[in-house]
Amino acid sequence: MTRSARQVQITAVSAVFVLLVISVAIWSPLQRGSVARKDGQIFISEVNYRDVSGLDSGDYLEIHNGGTSDVSLNQWCISGVDFCFQDNTVLAAGATVVVPSTQFDGKLNNEGESLELRDSVDNLVDEVKYSSVPTWAYMSAGRGHTLHRNRDQADAGKEAMWITDVPSPGGIYNPTLRSTARTDVSVVVSEIHFHPENDNPQEEFVEIVNVSDRSVGLQNWCLQEIAVCFEAGDALAPSE
Repeated sequence: MTRSARQVQITAVSAVFVLLVISVAIWSPLQRGSVARKDGQIFISEVNYRDVSGLDSGDYLEIHNGGTSDVSLNQWCISGVDFCFQDNTVLAAGATVVVPSTQFDGKLNNEGESLELRDSVDNLVDEVKYSSVPTWAYMSAGRGHTLHRNRDQADAGKEAMWITDVPSPGGIYNPTLRSTARTDVSVVVSEIHFHPENDNPQEEFVEIVNVSDRSVGLQNWCLQEIAVCFEAGDALAPSE
């Protein structure tokens, strides 16, 4: 009897049928099992767990297909928020799907939690453990940013694998574009006086300066933590 073996590439959750050797010349009945992809094709790519509006209805999760083949998400579920995809959900290669909190049976915890993405046969596909502590992701805790998966990193359970930036639901986050955009800075916070010698809060101030060579309009710009927003007509001249 000639035996041979070859590798088979798994491109989706697959059903398999096997015979098990019980003893010499005795085989088990045909057994059904399942095999899941292990290459991280499908992963949680963005988490907005504490929307800047302060309302749970603004929260959402984003799932990305980083592979080269379409994947059916039929009966895939996300623990922590009690959500399962319906029968007709197919995530195309390179595409993302946004799951708004209005579709959750649960909700995203503002203080942090563990989220598990599991396929239709309960295999763990991806897991995210996030936290609201400042060392983890300060700007995502109700301050206008969301958590973005760093696609160059494999382990989503560590804070270094995530980046905070402006929300991009449905888009594919690119850390390179983020760093490139931030090289063009025109207005910066130049001075903060947070503790006057006489403890008079009226003497506290924040100073901003225009470091560019052109005038910058400040209409609708805000300093969020002190609830100050500029009005129509407010502008900064160069070096002002």
